[in-house]
Amino acid sequence: MFSKEEVKNKGTYLRPYEKCKIYGPECLTDAELIAIIIRSGVKGISCEELSSEIINSLPGANISGLLRCNEEELKDINGVGEVKAIQMIALKEITKRVTNKRFVNNELSFDSPDVVADKYMNIMREKETEELLVLLLNARNVLIKELWLAKGSFNSCVASAKEVYYYAIKHKASGIIIAHNHPTGDPTPSDSDIYVTNKFVDTGELVNITLLDHIIIGENVYFSMKEHNLIS
Repeated sequence: MFSKEEVKNKGTYLRPYEKCKIYGPECLTDAELIAIIIRSGVKGISCEELSSEIINSLPGANISGLLRCNEEELKDINGVGEVKAIQMIALKEITKRVTNKRFVNNELSFDSPDVVADKYMNIMREKETEELLVLLLNARNVLIKELWLAKGSFNSCVASAKEVYYYAIKHKASGIIIAHNHPTGDPTPSDSDIYVTNKFVDTGELVNITLLDHIIIGENVYFSMKEHNLIS
């Protein structure tokens, strides 16, 4: 194994495993991280070349696109067979579980959009159609129940405010947060998003259950209507 000084002075080429051992995983590119997972290339393609091909073939051409791929889609990538596809599916599942384990505490307070985004970003950004998530909260903004109520276009398939507040009343919620995803990756709200949000605000005022925020999830980014003063 080369020392840091040998690498620095001689410009020695390091394979991803060696580079990780000397400099740490934070110094590796996305492709180099994948190379460590898959461990080997295939006939005519080195491990590093195959890893770069995998990254470039993922949605968005970056490693977060792995969360949107299933086993069959990964096997469609040139050089990726069943074993390597399953290795990456396992990596995807580890990522999801580690993220979810951060939020097993039922006393987690959803008092900022950052908390909502941290918990649901990886779940929502991999969905191919728009889905509506409703978080029912108590007076301390602690989660009572999460509801997935609609699929499709947010403005055409969104659960009605009446349905959402039926569940809010049933579970004695003090406030709600709604969130939906934009599969395009751009979380900027449309005019329809804003219109529907105002309908929720009006209904909430009638039943005294406040809409605290409407958060739109994009590709590793979110838009909070509360933070942008689109909810009074």
